Amino acid sequence: MEINFRNVSFSYQLNTPFSTAALKDVSFDIPDGSFTSIVGHTGSGKSTVLQLIDGLLIPEKGHIQAGSFQMNSGSNAKHLKKFRKNVGFIFQFSENQLFEETVEKDLIFGPKNFGVEEKIAKEKARKVLKIVNLPESFLQKSPLDLSGGQRRRVAIASILISDPQLLLLDEPVIGLDPGSKDEIMNLFSRLNQQGKTIVMVSHEMDDVADYSDQIIVLNAGRISKVGSPEEIFSDESYLRKEKLRLPSAIDFAKQLKKVGFPINVSIKNKRELLREIKKQFEIEKDKK
Repeated sequence: MEINFRNVSFSYQLNTPFSTAALKDVSFDIPDGSFTSIVGHTGSGKSTVLQLIDGLLIPEKGHIQAGSFQMNSGSNAKHLKKFRKNVGFIFQFSENQLFEETVEKDLIFGPKNFGVEEKIAKEKARKVLKIVNLPESFLQKSPLDLSGGQRRRVAIASILISDPQLLLLDEPVIGLDPGSKDEIMNLFSRLNQQGKTIVMVSHEMDDVADYSDQIIVLNAGRISKVGSPEEIFSDESYLRKEKLRLPSAIDFAKQLKKVGFPINVSIKNKRELLREIKKQFEIEKDKK
């Protein structure tokens, strides 16, 4: 699903003495099937963008085109309800939304509310657990008996069960151990490769560098820059100005270069770093 923002502005508590402008005349495009990350320091408007895409918030000015749906200040709830069936929103600490006695009951809650027969909903639950790499035996477990990473995957499964075209991720791996983080980010990468459009808000620059096709940088509610990971992370002076951390793989490559290791510092993520180091060791080995 392609997303287009055109001159979008939004303020919280509009027309009150406490009105706060969150977005100011923002325009950008998110291509269908892309993995786009939105970054910026706290208060820059990142989460507001996700909520506008999902229709949880309505633009004050401008409009948003999401697939065949357009949202503007006149959009109504009925119109947005139809659109939101195509969107999956995974919030921070999404496992806190689990409330049923068993994993199965949590997973089938949404489909049953949309009129899906219980037998069909249960079959969907079995299939979606496989997608998030959890065994079928977990269906009868209580979410409280699972680890943090497992609960997060159940919460993600509860979104994927409706097969959304668009996934909105708000700090999706916050609070997880490194192993669980990698598993979940690899899951999102596979879903993206299968054609789902993904928009992720994250402070994790390593994940942004590893998985994104496009990065949107926000600063105080305005677009600062839009570009590929290579374009964004190659400009260290810009990153310092925006208070964005250099991804650890790129930083490590630059440190190796400083001490004389013959490495290409234009790498963009951990996978490319490992390939480059291996390549240089093989070159040195062949010289002997």
